[in-house]
Amino acid sequence: MFTLHSVRTTIAGVLSCPFATADTDHDMDGPIQIWTEHPDAKLPIRGSEGAAGLDLYAIQDETVTERVTIINTGIGVKIPKGHYGHVCPRSSLALKGVTVLAGVIDADYQGTVKVLLQSSMGDPIKLTKGDRIAQLLIIPVHMGKVQESTAPVVKTGRNVGGFGSTDNPHNKTVTCRTNN
Repeated sequence: MFTLHSVRTTIAGVLSCPFATADTDHDMDGPIQIWTEHPDAKLPIRGSEGAAGLDLYAIQDETVTERVTIINTGIGVKIPKGHYGHVCPRSSLALKGVTVLAGVIDADYQGTVKVLLQSSMGDPIKLTKGDRIAQLLIIPVHMGKVQESTAPVVKTGRNVGGFGSTDNPHNKTVTCRTNN
């Protein structure tokens, strides 16, 4: 078993991830335990000292098409308590139209890490064994219990628009048509 150390995360200002929290009970510098489950697996590494994500690698040649392709990384990972693993696209593959799907790895998952890829531009994309296919981010997550509540008493300017409603400041209402 190998151990990688995570980069210290500081939370300042407004977070773009609504599930991240500044919970100091969780070890932000603790090791990330990673092991290989396949002889051709490569341990994930950061592309640079300041890189947020750990690069994940394909263990065999694959072709990514418009159909969902499951890429085996051949590794297992133990996500630290109070965190989740977020599998994100690499910009080099995103430029070619490759999309990463379903990218959450729970802290209690103990199986092989696999990545779901899809070519959104229609052209098949060839991957070679050892290619970097995605990035793994380790992100703090709020694990509070769900509590039933009443609707908020204090209304925000945002209200209920959703789906791009903040793009146009003059459009404060969104009309949705349903087939009911």
